[in-house]
Amino acid sequence: MWGQIGTSAFDVKFGRFEAADLFPVGKDVYVESAVAFADPTATVGYRANSLRGRTAGSVAHLALTANLGVASLEVGVVESKADGAVKGIRPAVSFNVGPASVKVGFESGQTNATAGGVFSLDPTTGAITASAAAAQEKFEGFGGTVGLPLAGGTVNLNAASGKNKTTDTKSSSYGVVGVFGPAGVALISDKTGNVKQTTVYAAYSLPLFNTGATITPAVSSSRSSGLKTVSGAALRVNYTF
Repeated sequence: MWGQIGTSAFDVKFGRFEAADLFPVGKDVYVESAVAFADPTATVGYRANSLRGRTAGSVAHLALTANLGVASLEVGVVESKADGAVKGIRPAVSFNVGPASVKVGFESGQTNATAGGVFSLDPTTGAITASAAAAQEKFEGFGGTVGLPLAGGTVNLNAASGKNKTTDTKSSSYGVVGVFGPAGVALISDKTGNVKQTTVYAAYSLPLFNTGATITPAVSSSRSSGLKTVSGAALRVNYTF
């Protein structure tokens, strides 16, 4: 749940919401990850969305947005004292250049320390393990997207680069995403340290009878050096009230 107050020139949004998307991936469907399939606790790449919002746990999130006429400035702030939660600041600017729409932003924050001892089930091996304690980690990064009209649809060119300042680990992601009416396709390249991953997906939305809802089947495939290529299918039903 979230709320918003203000005017057409300035407003404040608060609650559980998502701020400006600096790395849009088109259709909102589940996409496979070869790295996550091999290790559910592992992540690869950076998409400038660590402080975008709608994170789990007890988190306070607000965003101040100012309409400057030629551009829109959004400044998001996330605060939490929960173990393992992220907090920090995330400014982003949106503007148009001719037919192109542009969004660029920066985020700087930290991941809180965790005490460890949380038990979980490994879906691959079936083993039950306890999480280890983790120290506080600081991070920062930037990202941006350029949306271009093409063949009656939109193609987004995405790029983001970030760094874990505590471990000195660099991550980056690049993507080409196209949405043409009900169809969506994407090619995304992720990298963290020496680990690289390439993912492709395609999706198509169909009306669900006369309910006003849509059903979106999607297929995706992800590969990473030294790991098994993972492919899968997903189905998403969406209804807007």
